[in-house]
Amino acid sequence: EGRYATEDGEATTQRAHGSTQVDYNFRPRDYAFGVVESTHDRFAEIDARLRESVGLGRRFFLNHADLAWRIEGGPASRQEWRRDGSFDHSMDGRARSLFTWEFSENAAFTQEVTWTHSLEDEDDFLATSDTSVRFRLNASVTFKTSVRIEHDSKPAPATERTDILTTTSLIYNF
Repeated sequence: EGRYATEDGEATTQRAHGSTQVDYNFRPRDYAFGVVESTHDRFAEIDARLRESVGLGRRFFLNHADLAWRIEGGPASRQEWRRDGSFDHSMDGRARSLFTWEFSENAAFTQEVTWTHSLEDEDDFLATSDTSVRFRLNASVTFKTSVRIEHDSKPAPATERTDILTTTSLIYNF
């Protein structure tokens, strides 16, 4: 994921984020996971943020083709290199919920909520919520609109605690 925006010729956002998750299913409903995330956010004063997490997850609605819900949680580690040259490390707890409802053959609602809370500082947490609706317009094109809310309880000085990003996209399916 990446975003870059300008206003009146001046950059207003510059962010890159990537993550990968591996699941190991040990029962149809239950799994173990490992996830690694990396973020660069110039305007949040983050050169690099690396987060690793492992834990357990559970799937719900296995007998419903149109519903899927996963809840997972476990310990996490966060390393942060700031643009001012400082470095911070914390042990965290991470929880995630991912819900999908395919309410018609051509439409779906998805909501993902992730909460990462420092185990060392009760006032330090990161929360994200990504809610979207998508509609297939034809065999090749899908319309998607979403709202993403990102909240950092301890942002860099002169940085907003909460960012709200709305997107509308046309997706071409190959």
